[in-house]
Amino acid sequence: MEGCLIPWGVRKRETLKLYLYILRRLGITVLVLLGVSLVVFILERAISPPSDALFGQVQLGMTYQQQLSLAQQDGVATMSCPSFQAFSASQPGCLIPWYEQYLPWLKEFFSYDVGNIFSIYSSAGGVTAELLIVSSGVLALFGLVTGILAASHHNSIFDNVSRLVTYVLFSIPIFVTALFLKTVLSYDIYVGSKPLLQTYGQLATSCALCIANPGTITAFTGLPLVDSLASHNLAFFWDTLLALILPALTLGLAYSPYIFKLSRSSMLQALSDSYILFARSKGLTERIVVYRHALKNAALPTITITAWVVSSMLGGVTVVDLVFNLNGIGSVILGASLNFDAQTIADILVSFALIVVLVNLISDVLYAAFDPRIRY
Repeated sequence: MEGCLIPWGVRKRETLKLYLYILRRLGITVLVLLGVSLVVFILERAISPPSDALFGQVQLGMTYQQQLSLAQQDGVATMSCPSFQAFSASQPGCLIPWYEQYLPWLKEFFSYDVGNIFSIYSSAGGVTAELLIVSSGVLALFGLVTGILAASHHNSIFDNVSRLVTYVLFSIPIFVTALFLKTVLSYDIYVGSKPLLQTYGQLATSCALCIANPGTITAFTGLPLVDSLASHNLAFFWDTLLALILPALTLGLAYSPYIFKLSRSSMLQALSDSYILFARSKGLTERIVVYRHALKNAALPTITITAWVVSSMLGGVTVVDLVFNLNGIGSVILGASLNFDAQTIADILVSFALIVVLVNLISDVLYAAFDPRIRY
């Protein structure tokens, strides 16, 4: 038994290498976020008319002189600019070069925009976060679990049908999936005089499976599902979960083919390796061979693609939010777009970039934890 144990010195070196790898990834994460902020700044300031920098700040009834003062305070117009008209026309000597605006813009972002991001997510982020969580469960069920089962029953009826469904889901846009599910589960299936599921809103109260009067909850966290459990209101929890079924099915099914294809191919490759043949020759049951030996190695590439898919779901969340009227981040983006509020859109873009970078950082750390070769 002692010969099978890893020496303490070797374990210490491997742990140190893992920590150094995490520090390197953190450094790269900071550089990526700075790069994203620079891209967002260029989109907001450098390639748009200078007066666009004042969208969302100009109040009704402001004079041109007051708007010019506002542009000077924002670090867009020079103090020697004679008029707002000259500033809008980009006359020489009126505009501060965009590359000199970046650091003041970044300072303003940390002093004001971070608070604005927290305000946006505290009011609308709860529903979006829960939609992502429930959709991830659908993604795991229809993507990961189905892919593993299809590989372990290669060329069976289940494998062929699941691949056919995957090809269909690949070929249709997400809003078509949403309309199809709404038609089937809400417009076609009725129980008495009520549809099976409600098609819109954060709380389902008018469907056959709903509880008509779920009561109220106390907002502890801003997450309706969590707050309903904390408030001991299971009826509200049930209706909130029902309201998320159609959006979560839409989002999960739209992105599950990516997970399905990679998990199935990774599992097939793992099952064809020599160590699996050796395990079978020892008389191990197929369940132990598949789920104890093959699954661990097949999970490594799936971790990376799962992080990418979850990050990509942020774009799908916006579409699903609008289709099902959930009043989440998608509604905030739509309202900011209609009001030409470039600052709010920029804040949300940076926050999305932060989420994507953090998800990929977590996947890289998990990958390194499973496979020590990644740490070098």
